Amino acid sequence: MASILKGLVLLLLLTLIQAAAGGGGGQGIGVNYGTIANNLPPPPQVAKFLLHSTIISRVRLYDANPQILQAFAGTGIEVTISVSNDEIPHITNLSIAQQWVNTNVQPFIHSTNLIMILVGNEVLSTANKLLITNLVPAMQTLHTALAAASLENRIKVSTPLSLGILSNTTPPSSAKFRQGYDTHIIKPMLEFLRDTNAPFMVNPYPFFGCTHDDLDYALFQPNAGWPSVGDPGQVGVDPITASKYNGNLIRHLTSGAGTPLMPNRTFQTYIFALFNENLKPEKVTLPLLLTTPPPSRPSFSNNSHIPIITNNNTQLPFPPLLIHDLNSSTPQRRRSTLGRSNDPNRGRPWSPHHLSPSGSRVLQSLLDPSLHSAHLGAVLQPLFQPQHPTAASDILAIIKALGFNKKFDLALNVFDYVRHREGCVSLLNASSIAVIINILGKANKVSSAASLLLTLQNDGIQIDVYAYTSLITAYATNGRYREAVNVFNKMQQQGCTPTLITFNVILNVYGKMGMPWSKIIALVDAMKRDGVPPDLYTYNTLISCCRRGSLYEEAVQLFDEMKSAGFKPDKVTYNALLDVFGKSRKPKEAMQVLKEMEINGFSPTIVTFNSLISASARGGLLEEALNLKTQMMEKGIKPDVFTYTTLLSGFDKAGKDEFAMKVFEEMRAAGCKPNICTFNALIKMHGNRGKFVEMMKVFEEIKVCNCSPDIVTWNTLLAVFGQNGMDSEISGVFKEMKRAGFVPERDTFNTLISAYSRCGSFDQAIGVYKSMLEAGVAPDLSTYNAVLAALARGGLWEQSEKVLAEMKDGRCKPNELTYSSLLHAYANGKQIERMNAVAEEMYSGSIETHAVLLKTLVLVNSKTDLLMETERAFLELRRRGISPDITTLNAMISIYGRKQMLAKTNEILNFMYESGFTPTLTTYNSLMYMYSRSENFQKSEEVLREILEKGMKPDKISYNTVIYAYCRNGRMKDASRIFSEMKDAALVPDVVTYNTFIATYAADSMFVEAIDVVRYMIKQGCKPNQTTFNSIIDWYCKLNRLDEAKYFVKSLGDIGPHVSKEEESRLLERIAKKWS
Repeated sequence: MASILKGLVLLLLLTLIQAAAGGGGGQGIGVNYGTIANNLPPPPQVAKFLLHSTIISRVRLYDANPQILQAFAGTGIEVTISVSNDEIPHITNLSIAQQWVNTNVQPFIHSTNLIMILVGNEVLSTANKLLITNLVPAMQTLHTALAAASLENRIKVSTPLSLGILSNTTPPSSAKFRQGYDTHIIKPMLEFLRDTNAPFMVNPYPFFGCTHDDLDYALFQPNAGWPSVGDPGQVGVDPITASKYNGNLIRHLTSGAGTPLMPNRTFQTYIFALFNENLKPEKVTLPLLLTTPPPSRPSFSNNSHIPIITNNNTQLPFPPLLIHDLNSSTPQRRRSTLGRSNDPNRGRPWSPHHLSPSGSRVLQSLLDPSLHSAHLGAVLQPLFQPQHPTAASDILAIIKALGFNKKFDLALNVFDYVRHREGCVSLLNASSIAVIINILGKANKVSSAASLLLTLQNDGIQIDVYAYTSLITAYATNGRYREAVNVFNKMQQQGCTPTLITFNVILNVYGKMGMPWSKIIALVDAMKRDGVPPDLYTYNTLISCCRRGSLYEEAVQLFDEMKSAGFKPDKVTYNALLDVFGKSRKPKEAMQVLKEMEINGFSPTIVTFNSLISASARGGLLEEALNLKTQMMEKGIKPDVFTYTTLLSGFDKAGKDEFAMKVFEEMRAAGCKPNICTFNALIKMHGNRGKFVEMMKVFEEIKVCNCSPDIVTWNTLLAVFGQNGMDSEISGVFKEMKRAGFVPERDTFNTLISAYSRCGSFDQAIGVYKSMLEAGVAPDLSTYNAVLAALARGGLWEQSEKVLAEMKDGRCKPNELTYSSLLHAYANGKQIERMNAVAEEMYSGSIETHAVLLKTLVLVNSKTDLLMETERAFLELRRRGISPDITTLNAMISIYGRKQMLAKTNEILNFMYESGFTPTLTTYNSLMYMYSRSENFQKSEEVLREILEKGMKPDKISYNTVIYAYCRNGRMKDASRIFSEMKDAALVPDVVTYNTFIATYAADSMFVEAIDVVRYMIKQGCKPNQTTFNSIIDWYCKLNRLDEAKYFVKSLGDIGPHVSKEEESRLLERIAKKWS
C-alpha cells in the first residue's frame, strides 16, 4: 500500500492493566471525546448515542467539562477526566489539588461513573523541565487529595505517555526507557502506579515514523487504528479499509490473546476519536465513529441486530462493517447505570459554562488580591451591559471559580450584589443558587446557606431539587444529620421530587445517624415507588448501613440483588461487605468475600485488610489478625492508623493490655500518627481497668496532638464511669459534653441508659430512654440492647421477653448481644430452666452459636454457681477455636475460687499469664474472695497490695473482701485498719462493709459494739437493710436472749428514726419463728 497514511493520527490508547485470562476487568472499548470544535452535538445526545447504539463502555475527556460529566450521569459509562499540562505545577500544592477534586469530582461522583484522572498529556515529550519535574509529585498530591475525600479506591491517577519515552522500539523486545527519564521520572512513576494499583498508559504513534514507507503490512497485524477520511491523494484512507482495520483491532484487543510479553490478557483500549474537531490545527483529525452528529431520535435495530441510525441525511455515524464490529465483536454485557436515565431533572446545568472574554476580565479583577469590596459594583458592571447576552452563564462561572479559589465570602458578595441589583435577579438561575449553597457548605457556613435559601424562597424565587440537594449535602458533610433529614422532608412537602442523588445522599445520612433498618428500607421502597431505581452507589451505601446492626444477612441479600440488577460489584462494594462481616464477627465469611474479590480482578487494599483484621479481632481471633497484618506488609501495604487502632482495641477487649500497648508503641515507631479513634480506644482500655489517672492523661493528650474529643470520646467516658458506678461523674461528663457543643445523639442516649443501669439507677436509665423518644430519636438495635442490658441487671426477665417481642414486631433483628442480655436476665432472675433451654438451643444449632453467646454462657453459668455447665460452655469455646477473653477467664477463676478449687484456679491463672492476658480488678477480687474463705486468709491482703503496686485502684468489693477475711477470723483490728484505708482511698463504705462488722460482733456476743456500728452507719448516711437487723436478731435468738432481741426491736426508733413500723413487725415475726 503506497505512502501509508501521510499525517495519520494513530487512533489508539492502550491502558496496560493486567486482567484475568480470557477477559475480565480489562475488557471493553473506550473512545476519546475531544471538544475543540464548533459543530459538536449537545453532550446529552452524545451520551445517549454511546449508551444505546454502541458497545462503548469508556470515555476519556481531555479536561473536566462539567456539562459532559453531567450528561453521562446515570449511564454507567466509565469516564476519565484530565488535568491540563498547564495545571501540573499548581496541582503539587495539596490545597489546590483538593480544590480541583472538590470542583471537578465531588459534584458528579454520586451519579457519573468517574474512574480515573489523567495528569497532563505526554508531558515527557514537551521538554518542559518545570512540567517534567512536577509530573510525579502532582500525581501523588492528587492521589492524596482523593484519599482525603475517601475516593482513592474508586478513582485512580495516571498520566498518558508517548512512545518517545523509549530509546528504541525495533525489535520491540529491545525497547528501553530513555536515559535520564528512566531513574528520575519513570521509576518513581511506576512505583506510584504500582502502590496505588493505577494503570500505566501509553499513546503509541508508530505510523508517524512510517509516513513514507510503501510496505503493505499494517492490515496483517492490526494493533492500532485507521482513519475513514483523509487528505486528497492519501492511499488507503477510506471507510472500508478503516472498518476492516478497526474491527480487527477491537476483536484482537478484546480476545484475551494479549501480547507476546503478556499473553492471555485484555487491555483497556481507547480509540481516537469521537468527532472531527474542526478547530484543531492539524489537518488529519478525523473521527473514527461519528462522521455526522448523533441523531436526536433513538436508534432502531434491523433483523441483523445492527443498529441503524435514522436522521435527516440518512448517513450512518460510521461504516456498516464497523457498526457490526462495535456491536458484536465484544460479548454483550448488562450495562450498570449510576442514576436515573429518565429523570426529568437530568441535563439541568450544575456547573460553570465557558466564560466570555468580558467575563474572564471580570473574574481576573475579582481574583486580584488588591480588590476592595467598595469597588465590587464597578468590577461587575460589564456583565450588565445590554450587549452582554451571556451574563447569566458568566455569573454562574464566576461564582463557581471564586468557590474553586476558596474566595467564599467574595462569591457570596457577588451573588448578593446580583440578587439585589434592580432587574437582575433573573440572572441567577437554578444552577447559581445550587452552586452558592454548595460553596457555603464547603466553607462550613451551613446556617448561612439555610438562611439564604429561606430568604430566596420568601422573595418568590423557585427553589429546585438541586438547591435542596446541595443544602442536604452541606448539612451531611458538616455532621448535622437531623437538619439534613428535616430539609429532605420539607423539600418533599413542597412537592419537589428527589433525584437519585438526593436519595443517595439522604440514605448515607440515615446510615451515619444509625437509623433503624426498617426506616432505611422504607426510604428505599419510597424511592422505587417514585420510579427512581437504585444505582451502584445506592447499593454500596445500603450495604454500609448494614454495618451498624451487624446485619450481615441483609448485606448479602443486597449484594445478590445488586448483581441480579446488572450491577458489577466494585472495590467499594467488596470493602463495604467486608466491613459488615468484620462488625458481625464473621471472619470466615469475610475471607470468602476476599476470594471472590480477587477472582474478579480486585487486589486487596489497605481498606480490605483493615476489614479482615477487624473481623478476626472482633471474633477473638487475634493471632489471625496479626497474621493478616503480616500478609499486608508482605504485599507492600503499610498498616495505617485504622490497622493499629483495630488491633489495639482487639487486645484491649481480650484483656491483653501489654500487647495493646506494644501495638501502640509500634504504631508510633512507624511514624503513624494516632487519631481520635486511637485515643478513644486507649481511654476505654485504661478506664475499664480503673486506671483513671492514665485515662485522663490520654484525654489531655488529645489536645496536645491537635485532635479534638468527638462524640465517641464523650460516650466512652460516660460508659467508663457507668461501669464503675460513678453516677456523679456521669452527670458531670454529660454536662461538659453539652457545654462543648455536642448534641446527644442515639449513641449518647444508649450509653447513658447503659451507664445509669450499671450504677443501679434503673429509674434514671428508663428516664433517659423516654427523653430519647421525646427528642424524636428512634430506638435502634443498640438502644434495645442497652435497655435489655439494664433489665438484665435487675433480673427482669419478663420485661426482657416483651422487649424482644417488640423488636421482632418492629423489624429490628435481634443479634448475639440481644440474646446475651436475655441470658443474663434469666440468670439474675434465677430462671435457670429458661437459661438452660436457650443453652440447649445453642448447642443443637437452633440458635446460631456465636462466640459472644458461648462466652455469655460461661458467665451466666458461673454466676449461678453451675460448675458443670460453666465448664461445658468453656470447653465448647475452646473446641471451636475461639480465644477466650479476660471476662471469660475471670468467670472461670470466680467459680473455681468460690468452690475453693485452688489447682483449677492456678491452671487458669497460668494460662492467662502465658497467653499475655493482663489480670483485671475482677481477676484480683475473685482471688481475694477465694483466699478470704480459706485457711490462707492473709493472702487476700497480699493480693490487695499487689493491686495497689500495679497502679490500679481497688474498689469497694476489694476492701470489703479483705475486711470479711479478717472479721471471719476474729482479726478485728486488722479489719478496722483496712476500713480506715478504704476511707482514705475516698471510697465510701457501703451497707456490705458495715454488715460484715455487725455480723462479726453479734456472733461474738458483742451486741453493744454491733449496735454502735448500726448507729455509726446511719450517721454516715448509709441506710441499714434487712440483713443488718437480721444479723443482730438471729444471734440474740441463737444465744437464747429473747428479751434482749425484743427490746432491740422496740428501741429501733431511737437507733434510727427512719426505721418503719413494717420493719419492726417483720423483725418481731422473725423472732417468733426463730423461737418457736
